[in-house]
Amino acid sequence: MKEMEYKFLVSSIPFTYSTNMTSITQYYLDKEIVMTQICSLLLIDNETAKRIHNVRVRKCIENGIENYYLTAKTKGDFVRDEYEKRITKEEALTLIQNANKMIKKIRYTIIEKKIKFEFDYYYLRKDKLKICEVEVSDKTDYNKILNILKNTFNIEFTDVTYQEQYKNYNLAQGVDYERNI
Repeated sequence: MKEMEYKFLVSSIPFTYSTNMTSITQYYLDKEIVMTQICSLLLIDNETAKRIHNVRVRKCIENGIENYYLTAKTKGDFVRDEYEKRITKEEALTLIQNANKMIKKIRYTIIEKKIKFEFDYYYLRKDKLKICEVEVSDKTDYNKILNILKNTFNIEFTDVTYQEQYKNYNLAQGVDYERNI
């Protein structure tokens, strides 16, 4: 599936009556070790596997309910291929034994004018980084997104869609201290 996503560095996170909160931990796997298993779980062929840039297991806790997802992504900025599947906790535990990076964040989701804004707060970082991700089906909503960020949410923001350092994979740190989910 094609993923098209804008990414914005934001000064704050707006809260509305409809804000939804999810605790997220992402474990990035050593793809060389797990690729055969990943191909089987995600039904990826060998040609597609060659284009995979990173593989992660995501643990989401929302309203006390835990869900786990396996995701593989190709390299790219605004557009890239993404393969994702919900997995069991047992599968997640097995896979994260091969994790070499991880990241924790709180995601606040707000739907405004039929657009889903996902505000990620990286609470363990010293700089308390805040990023807004907006997935779209084409580029036509860009000005609408900017207008909502500026005039509805009243926040300062910078488009960082094409800046590699703001990709979650690049923000992730070593996992030496925590491999338990």
